[in-house]
Amino acid sequence: MLVKKHPQFLRHVFTLTISENTVSNLTNNGYNHLDDVTKNPESYKHLTERELEHLMSTPKIVDSTDLYYKEPKIEKIRIPSRTLNQILDGGFHCGTMTELCGGMGSGKTQICFQASIAVQLDKRYGGLKGKVIYIDTRDGFSPLRVTDLIQGYRNRHRNLLLNEENLLKNIAVYSPKTVSELYDIIDGLKKSCGNHPEIRLLIVDSLSHLIQFSNDSWHRTRTYFYTLKLLRDLTHSNIAVIVTSEMKTQIQHEERNFQLVSSGGDVTANQMNRRLLLARRNQNEFAAKIVKAQSRQMAVLPFKITSDGIEDSPI
Repeated sequence: MLVKKHPQFLRHVFTLTISENTVSNLTNNGYNHLDDVTKNPESYKHLTERELEHLMSTPKIVDSTDLYYKEPKIEKIRIPSRTLNQILDGGFHCGTMTELCGGMGSGKTQICFQASIAVQLDKRYGGLKGKVIYIDTRDGFSPLRVTDLIQGYRNRHRNLLLNEENLLKNIAVYSPKTVSELYDIIDGLKKSCGNHPEIRLLIVDSLSHLIQFSNDSWHRTRTYFYTLKLLRDLTHSNIAVIVTSEMKTQIQHEERNFQLVSSGGDVTANQMNRRLLLARRNQNEFAAKIVKAQSRQMAVLPFKITSDGIEDSPI
């Protein structure tokens, strides 16, 4: 049976929850529809911080039949830990963004390294025979650690033939030192990834590192918004995107106490399909808490990081 699709329509800015003055400023400068604003970062100067966050969370119109037929076909990158694969609904999904947030030493980068190898493997070992773009903002990429994880796969699968040199060559590492360089890298990837279907995974480790040093909260919000929009566009090329974020202290005024939250805050949360909060329990035992997912309720599960890589840990 053929299902007629609903035509996509443009949403006028006056239908958004923004002030009349903002609507007037936008339309007078040629930004009449939501797409006009989201595709032109220069329009952000006409918005308040709260209004920009509202635009980020504005849902797009999609045909539910497309979602129904698309879901079983979503490709996933599985790492050796059944625990983490379970909490991620089968692994890191292509066409989506996942945030790994946690304090220093909570396992974020180790999971990124593991995923960088996993995506290159055959499907029966959890991979997609793909290549990786690794944006390393902290100068934390370790080829030696990656080779340790490769040996871990050899130990698990005795018949698995792995060439360390080829696996490392399939991970293209970029090391931006400024937010402008980060923009340029992601924007360049956006223009080229459509011609390179072999790229299946993009990692930004860490997204918050370059942004959090700005003392201007409005500038940080705009930077997060624009960077995440570029990354979201890349997911349309059937790429799995993983970003890591540090934690920051947030004051709860009503309760007059403190809590640790992702540095990206609500801006990042609104753009992510999944958010995983990581914490270290002891030397090699960790815990993962899913705080945002499309189909899984909140859960906390343990895992281990050893010299061989990510492994399951007894509950």
